[in-house]
Amino acid sequence: METRRDSSFYVVRLPLSVFETDPEVSIRPEFESVFRSYGEEVSFMYLKSFGRVRVIYPDPEQCSTAWANLRGKEFHGSTLQLRRITAVTIGSQWLELPEKTQNVSSFSPSLSSSWLGAVARGSARSFGLQARGGARFTTTTWRDSGAP
Repeated sequence: METRRDSSFYVVRLPLSVFETDPEVSIRPEFESVFRSYGEEVSFMYLKSFGRVRVIYPDPEQCSTAWANLRGKEFHGSTLQLRRITAVTIGSQWLELPEKTQNVSSFSPSLSSSWLGAVARGSARSFGLQARGGARFTTTTWRDSGAP
């Protein structure tokens, strides 16, 4: 379902009983009826792990009316806090290497005594790689010596 950003918003910091599915405990039908008074075709996305609900109207005008009338209203002892949905722009859709050459060292294993011992015994070797654009990386390889 494709939606426009101006036809939906998030409701945050809701009582936990909004996210319950047990009809004896849940206040979900009452919560939904508050928003349905501004448009019958409204849909909801419950994001319990984030503690928010995305409310989606088919018409941006219905969304704006609901936003204006419900923002800051009380619902079961909590103030309805509405958040606009905004797009995040990073600048470019492509990942680009930096202009200057950078030396980057990375060690996959932690610098534990067993790793240091492996280096001392010659079980591990490091070699350098150079990526396009000049970035340099150091990689460690392991030789299986059969001993722990």
